[in-house]
Amino acid sequence: MKKIYVDCSFLPENPELNTGIQRVVRQIMRHMEHLAAEDDCKVIPVNLSYGQFVPVDVKDLYRKKKKENIEPSLTFKFNAKELAKKGGIWFVLYLKQIYLAVLTLIAAILYRPGVKAFLLAPRN
Repeated sequence: MKKIYVDCSFLPENPELNTGIQRVVRQIMRHMEHLAAEDDCKVIPVNLSYGQFVPVDVKDLYRKKKKENIEPSLTFKFNAKELAKKGGIWFVLYLKQIYLAVLTLIAAILYRPGVKAFLLAPRN
C-alpha cells in the first residue's frame, strides 16, 4: 500500500484560522481522502516538527466549533461604539456592503461548485 504524506504544518496548532492556505490544506485533505479510497493508498497528514514529520490526527485540522453562516466578516476589527460617537459607523457598514457585493459578483462570474462557499467563508 502506498503512503502519501501531506504537510499540514502550522494548522494543528492554529485550527481556528481560516485564511487562504488553511482552507486550501483542508480541501486538499478532503480530496486526498477520496482519492486514497479509490487508488488503494493511505493519506497521512503530518506536521514538520524539529526536522521530523510527526503524524497529525485529521480532526486537529478543523475548528472545534463550526459557524453556520457563510457571510464574510470584516477582516479588520473596529470599535463600533467609538465609530458611532464619531458618526462613522455608516461608512464602515457601507464599505462592508460593497465588499459583500463584489464577492457575490465574483462568485456569480466564476460560477463553479464551491466558489461561492470558498469566497464567502468566514475569515475569522
